Amino acid sequence: MGKIYISQLFPEDKVSEILKDYDIGIEIIEFGIGYTLDKDDNGISEYCEKMGDLIKNKSLSIHGPFLDLNTASFDNMIKKATLTRYNQAYFVAKKLGADRIVFHSCYYEDIYFKDVYINNSLDFWREFLSDKDESIKIHIENIYEKDLLVLKELVDKVNSNIFSICLDIGHANCYSNESLEEIIKSLNNRIGHLHLSNNDGKRDSHCGFNNGNVDILMTLDLIDKYCNDPSMTIEVNNFNEAVESLSIMMNRNSK
Repeated sequence: MGKIYISQLFPEDKVSEILKDYDIGIEIIEFGIGYTLDKDDNGISEYCEKMGDLIKNKSLSIHGPFLDLNTASFDNMIKKATLTRYNQAYFVAKKLGADRIVFHSCYYEDIYFKDVYINNSLDFWREFLSDKDESIKIHIENIYEKDLLVLKELVDKVNSNIFSICLDIGHANCYSNESLEEIIKSLNNRIGHLHLSNNDGKRDSHCGFNNGNVDILMTLDLIDKYCNDPSMTIEVNNFNEAVESLSIMMNRNSK
């Protein structure tokens, strides 16, 4: 398995508890909101002051901004705003020494035909990636996709070795028409990162590994079989369930 991160869904004292017991990284969600990026130096100093030594010598992932943005928009002003926010997130990642950034796919099947989404997004991603180096990996996360082949096609057409899919298991369980096995087998090495949580298939509730209808351990076995050691973030919003999920993950990896 690749690097493991915990999504920063808890106060600093709870994050500290987790990092004392587990040698893992953090996926920072603070810069996913525009008002944080509007602060002086995009909010970096304030975040570092709050987190202190907790983030020193830790692998970091940034959850990029997502509210009200759209990489596939027909409106140039919307695309410009999206590009600005994404570049701000990249600046944050550079300053913090992060390994990767996760951005939402912005694909809404009831609004965009597949080909329109891919063509519009392709223009956006080519522009965004044109001046980026290989120090930070960029992952595009499935949200409401019924058919994740649209992301497969987009990644193939972008054709960049730093651009891959973040497969969100919880989102796929709720919204996809395909089984997780079919998705993982189809996307295979295009999956560069995972968001791991469980749910009942009706609501993306970010539950722990044992709280839902997804067999997480079997899913990880499929990842091992079809993918090339993607990194992963445990994205569980209940602290006790997050710790339990981490324990399950570590026990699995130690066998």
